[in-house]
Amino acid sequence: MGDHILVRQLIATYSQKKFLLKALLPTIALAMLVLALVNFRKPDSSEKVQLTGTDLMIALDVSNSMMARDIQPNRLEKAKLLISKIIDHLDGNRLGLVVFAGNAYLQMPLTTDASAAKLFLSTISPDLVPLQGTNIGDALLLCNRSLTVEDKKYKSILLISDGEDHDDAAIATAKELKGKGVVINTVGVGSPSGSPITDPATNEYKRDDQGNTVLTKLNEKALKDISAETNGTYTLLSGADEAADAIGAQLQGMEKKAITDSTLTNYTSFFWVFVIIAMLFLIGDFMVSEKKRVVNQASPATQKPIAANNKKEAFIKTASVLMMLLFCFSNAFSQKEDDLVKKGNDAYKQQKFEEAAKQYETVLKQNGANNTASFNLGNTKFKSGKYEDATKQYDELASGKTERQLAAKSLYNKGVSLLKQQKLPEAIEALKQSLKANSQDEETRENLQKALNELRKQQDKKDDKKDDKKKDDKKKDDKKDKDKQDEKEKKQPQQKPKISKENAEQKLQALRQEEKKLQERLNQKQRSSVKQPEKDW
Repeated sequence: MGDHILVRQLIATYSQKKFLLKALLPTIALAMLVLALVNFRKPDSSEKVQLTGTDLMIALDVSNSMMARDIQPNRLEKAKLLISKIIDHLDGNRLGLVVFAGNAYLQMPLTTDASAAKLFLSTISPDLVPLQGTNIGDALLLCNRSLTVEDKKYKSILLISDGEDHDDAAIATAKELKGKGVVINTVGVGSPSGSPITDPATNEYKRDDQGNTVLTKLNEKALKDISAETNGTYTLLSGADEAADAIGAQLQGMEKKAITDSTLTNYTSFFWVFVIIAMLFLIGDFMVSEKKRVVNQASPATQKPIAANNKKEAFIKTASVLMMLLFCFSNAFSQKEDDLVKKGNDAYKQQKFEEAAKQYETVLKQNGANNTASFNLGNTKFKSGKYEDATKQYDELASGKTERQLAAKSLYNKGVSLLKQQKLPEAIEALKQSLKANSQDEETRENLQKALNELRKQQDKKDDKKDDKKKDDKKKDDKKDKDKQDEKEKKQPQQKPKISKENAEQKLQALRQEEKKLQERLNQKQRSSVKQPEKDW
């Protein structure tokens, strides 16, 4: 419709083929990006990582009695802090988690993945188990079912509870599991004197049917009996570090088996192939024009601005392509850093700290602002026993431009490194700074209190030594003064006192009377020194 010449001029540059091509290229690019997100991958030459260790199932009591505050902040939070410490020192062991109250539930199957374990741990609360009570027997049976059934060794259960078992089957269950090669270690949480329980619904102390305030007491005897049945150990949870060390030492003493861990498998990913294809199609979309080229029949006066516009459009397209290529290269560079960090992490998990340190140092040479590599390098030096180097690494990270949480962790690790070097004042200052950055970290608060107590003990010892030195100096001075006085008396001529005959007789008579009284007292003392028979009841 319309004037034939005008319509032909309007659609002179339209190309249906190029228009369809321009629509097809970004569609293909989008499809490639979707395939890249799928992240096709295959295991590399080290498909299965072999570790040696034992299987540890933790049975955690989450009944309402664990909310008692006889230990701060409460029994359950203290128990979770202990489990977090154990997770930090898995060292090739696999760990699973069962929560129980009136019933028992598998919260996490056996794994060596520390980050996943901490994620599960953070969600634990009494609300996980609808039926309240304390059923230790069911929890032990579920832990055993979660372990490898065919093995009759390499298996351990850690029971963390206040011991208020409302079921008598716990001892019988422990005897049954002993025959299956299971070692049960127990951890008591709470105080034997007891503590009231705050009811979360009313925020008041829980009462029994008679209206009396319920006191929940740590039943150490029950927990000791359970552990004794399987030759395990009992630990009273006072400090999380000490309890974790004791449990770790017990696990180290157990016979270990080879564990195949798929969570540490190294994979070769192929997402980058699809990303490159997508980028090529997007570049093609920028470079290809939807207009067909026509010979311009306009006058020379109109050709110049058209040429200028074409140059401007070409410049914009070229700049866009260069920006996209630069983006690809920067992503590729970043991906290379991530691969090196991952290799370092894998070596770290296998306790190959020298190899891990080399990977992290390579990343930092390429990009000194990589905070992940810097933090992990500090951890590697700490694990290698190079506490001074680790302190410097954490200090550089904490003083640089880092996020608040990472700075808090760096300061905390710096404080622990300084504690290992017995530099208590510097460690206390680092822990204080970490607590300022993250005031909710109970672990930092606990270690800070320990460091302050240790510093106070050292100062008391120094004060005692100073007092002893002052006493010794005083004794020496007194002895010198006495020696001088004796020497002075020796130099002075001795004058014999003149005593009359009557005075001499009186003194002699007085001495005889004193001697007589002394003899009578001695005889009386000998008579009274005979032992009387003690009461025989």
